[in-house]
Amino acid sequence: MRDRVPSLVRDRGRPGATPSGHPRQDVTCRLTDDPVRFTPAFGADLPTGSGVQAVLDKAGRVVSAGARGGRVPAGGSVLQGIATAATWLTEHAVPGRRVLVREDVRDTAGRRVERDGGDSVVSAAPTLVRNGRIDIDAAAEGVVDPRDLSFGYARADTRQPRTMAGVDGRGRLILATVDGRRTDGSEGFTLHEEARFMRSLGAVQALNLDGGGSTTMAVRGVLADHPSDAAGERPVGDTVQVLPAGAG
Repeated sequence: MRDRVPSLVRDRGRPGATPSGHPRQDVTCRLTDDPVRFTPAFGADLPTGSGVQAVLDKAGRVVSAGARGGRVPAGGSVLQGIATAATWLTEHAVPGRRVLVREDVRDTAGRRVERDGGDSVVSAAPTLVRNGRIDIDAAAEGVVDPRDLSFGYARADTRQPRTMAGVDGRGRLILATVDGRRTDGSEGFTLHEEARFMRSLGAVQALNLDGGGSTTMAVRGVLADHPSDAAGERPVGDTVQVLPAGAG
């Protein structure tokens, strides 16, 4: 994984348990053995603490190795590791030697997802529409937990502000928001209501992105909805943007 604090893993595992391959939304687990690659996109001081790091140039050659911290060099990258990953880096990340780093994204069937330089991966759940049919499995995607009915109920089974994404039969992108938690008639959607809504817009594939106070849409720089937070727009770490060709 890249550009995150070593040992911290979002949306994987259960409270008080070790991380697993099963998703659980908004739960942070800790790994005891973790390698992480940092790129210039990280844009901040590197995490410090136990473990080691290796600074690589643009050709993947080790420039330096030692304690964690500092910044990612322009055009280069940094590998950090804790526990066994730190031992591996100490043994193999020798200054002057090249380290080959390969990153694969695979689907639930283990098949490699091909990407080009302009692609990004968005984490979202649950799926709403698949191949033109409503197809929601909130438990499998970590939104609700049948063994803990207090987890996720407000997210899934009550009306909330929602942000949705999908594509229609012609491959056109659909981005939609619906307000909620308001006294003027905007109550929001449940998961099934937003799935039906996306189908009504022609979506053949669709998923829920986020909701609550994070639901915000701006068109040409002008706010187009009414965020539910009392203070207005909520600061968020991720956005989906549609830009003119060649922009950005």
